[in-house]
Amino acid sequence: MTSSYSLANWSKDPRKGLRIMDWVDSHAREREVLFTPPGIKRGPNTLTKIECSRRAAQAIFSDAYGVNTNANRPVVKNPPYTDRLVNDYIRTLRRRYQNFNRKIGPVASNMRFEDVQDGTLLRQMIEKLMKNELPEWARLHVYWRTMGYFNQFCGTTPMPASSTVHVRARVPLPTRMNKSRMQTARPTNRRHTTKVDGTSRTTRSSRTNSTPEYIVIEDTPPPEGFAVDQIDVELVEKSKPMITTARNNYSLKQLKLQIQLKKLETESQVKRDAAEIQKLQIEAESRRQKLDMARQLIAAFTAQAGNSS
Repeated sequence: MTSSYSLANWSKDPRKGLRIMDWVDSHAREREVLFTPPGIKRGPNTLTKIECSRRAAQAIFSDAYGVNTNANRPVVKNPPYTDRLVNDYIRTLRRRYQNFNRKIGPVASNMRFEDVQDGTLLRQMIEKLMKNELPEWARLHVYWRTMGYFNQFCGTTPMPASSTVHVRARVPLPTRMNKSRMQTARPTNRRHTTKVDGTSRTTRSSRTNSTPEYIVIEDTPPPEGFAVDQIDVELVEKSKPMITTARNNYSLKQLKLQIQLKKLETESQVKRDAAEIQKLQIEAESRRQKLDMARQLIAAFTAQAGNSS
């Protein structure tokens, strides 16, 4: 009798990933359970992963192998085996999904696939990886992009908008200031501000100056126990390297993506060239063999003609 393994051997079924994705797309409740990270407790009356895996297995293997037409087939007799196949394959998809994300980097891993512009190097790289490694990536990315258990780069993009420090300055901020002098200054404005005179030599506010200059920090209020002036200056000093570092990191990631894509294109070209060289060598060897045979035939014919004369 045919074994359950040979009947449900997914290694010989290239459409296994598409079947699973088609099923989870149309079964939202079971999909939520199957894609729940381990260790999260669910209510007593909710579905379990085993039940959802069984439902998926029954649908997938019935469609693929027609097991419902013969109740005596081993797949029907051994449901835990097919349940395990579904669970194992979801774990395999998670590993391959994370490998895919590792290649495209954290910035692309946090973007929606439809937000990646057509024709860009990043879009070309993703489409090439989908073709060669994981065709289901775009469909998995819809569900797993914002889940840290699946997407290892979830929430790690540089400079999120919610934590950006906005700085507006009319005069250059002194590169180094004495903190004790900063703490002696007391702002007269209700906002968290530091007044600096036109020469940028002191932080003391001048009430006689009719046009004082301000450096304004528009962000979170200072914690208790700290001088307002000290907090504002520290935020301004930290904001500049943070913005510069974020821009440099983004440019570096873009450059790395371009290098990876160029490397893939070079490797592909080398393989094509090697295949072409091998083809030419085979053709040359074939022509050489034909030429040798022709020479042998001519020699034999010449010898036969000499003997007959």
